[in-house]
Amino acid sequence: MRDSERAALARLNDFGGDQLVRELVGLYLDQTSERIATAHNALGQRDSAMLAASAHAIRSSSAQLGAQDLVSACESLEASAESRDLARAAEALRQVSDAFDAFGAWLTELGVHDHVPVNEPNRVADPGPPIDRPVTIAVVEDNADNRLLIDAILGETYRLDEYATGTEALQRMPAHPPAL
Repeated sequence: MRDSERAALARLNDFGGDQLVRELVGLYLDQTSERIATAHNALGQRDSAMLAASAHAIRSSSAQLGAQDLVSACESLEASAESRDLARAAEALRQVSDAFDAFGAWLTELGVHDHVPVNEPNRVADPGPPIDRPVTIAVVEDNADNRLLIDAILGETYRLDEYATGTEALQRMPAHPPAL
């Protein structure tokens, strides 16, 4: 894995120690597995908006852990879903699943958490109840650890648009205005 993943885990460890890293990684892996299952269901239902929202949520939380390959795959999936190119979105979702499995395997090798691959043939994911269009909240926070914590707390209920600086938020918010 890249230095970005190592740096993100080191930052979390400095912030709250091994226990916090284990808890956040466990939460991330569980939520991301569910979000990928939701994305598969959205693709099957041809729900481009839900597919884009799922990709956005996965991208945001993955960025906090420095998973750049996964972030790139999510950006492609989100763009494909927003343009309603579901054939391209299907390929991008496969790349998201593969990148997530590789990242989860790396975390397992480190001993941070056990990971069940999303591409495992016998895995049955419970996507949970269908989510109507989630409310978007803009999170403007320069501390990556705080953004990760906010995502862990609010990410299941709301779509979070995360910005590291006020300037970035002001530049990007007009394209995707938040509700809050």
